[in-house]
Amino acid sequence: MAKTIQQVLGYVYLTSLVEEIKTGIPNMVPDEFYSTKDQCVADAVRHVRVAGTRQTARQSLYGAPPRRVAMKGLSEQDIKLLHFFEELPLPLREFLSLRDYDNYNVQQLGMQEVTRQALQFKTRFDNGRIGAMTSVLANGKIWYDVDGNLLPSSSSAVLTIDFGIPANNLNQLNSIIGASWATASTNIVTDIIEIKDVALSTTGYSLEGGYALHGKLISQYFSLNTSMKEFLYRNPAYNQKFIDTGEIPDGVMGLRWRRMSGSFYNDSTDTKQTFFGDDTITFCPPVDRSWWTFMEGSYPVPTTYSQIMASVEAAAASFDFKYGMFSYAYPIPAPPTACLVYGDTMLPWLKVPEAVFIADVTP
Repeated sequence: MAKTIQQVLGYVYLTSLVEEIKTGIPNMVPDEFYSTKDQCVADAVRHVRVAGTRQTARQSLYGAPPRRVAMKGLSEQDIKLLHFFEELPLPLREFLSLRDYDNYNVQQLGMQEVTRQALQFKTRFDNGRIGAMTSVLANGKIWYDVDGNLLPSSSSAVLTIDFGIPANNLNQLNSIIGASWATASTNIVTDIIEIKDVALSTTGYSLEGGYALHGKLISQYFSLNTSMKEFLYRNPAYNQKFIDTGEIPDGVMGLRWRRMSGSFYNDSTDTKQTFFGDDTITFCPPVDRSWWTFMEGSYPVPTTYSQIMASVEAAAASFDFKYGMFSYAYPIPAPPTACLVYGDTMLPWLKVPEAVFIADVTP
């Protein structure tokens, strides 16, 4: 086939690497849920639970003997953390002839590609944290299949982490939501006030200043609802921001509103899976260690590469315990390969499941 002089002597101008699909999944969970953190040795922790009293002191006749009372005791709960552990082999021999992404120079040991692969690999673990955290707040549960893949529901699950949110705190919240919020005449304002009252009477953890993490259609229901439109109309600052952005402003009904409809991940078949239903709202108190924490466990990570040690003590000293996410690499001489290992030991821990309400507002 004939070639033009341009095809023979010319060259194609190379741009920098183009990322066709952006690495990572959206992290729409407020930062406080990650930064409220505790650490433990290995992957297990035990905590002591106590139920506070809400009874009042009993009236007695002046001068009479004191009335005897029995205080509530303590209970213990054992918690097991999630553990993630994966290895990525990097065939360095195949990387030796790779060119730079933006010119025709050969990469030194293929380091651009090694760096790219390592970044992609680490992002899987970032995604793992985001997925587990978002699933807890959307469902009160996390599901994994037999191969350790995160699932959007209990279907095919072999591991279910159920934080025990009571039935009265789910769906219609024990009939608090008696009519659909999609109906203009439903009194949404009264429903939210009642949810706040029930939160106080159930656990004492107030929802004031807490979060309302919600699905896609909640803003639309607010814009069409008679009681909520009246509330917004009488609060010009909220009303104007709602008109400008279409988002429910922080402070409405004393809550911080976050639309979570953009939360998703790709499953093991690379199919998009969403977390929050269109009609879902998760109400939770201001983030505080008393009811919530992000737990990080520890794992032994090798700090030197040697298959022979002079003693057991030397072998033990070659490991360091890292909390939360960790990584290390080791070489394989033949064929020349570097194996990159990443891991993570963690759990988004909902300590007081009764403090959280996950509502479906369209019964």
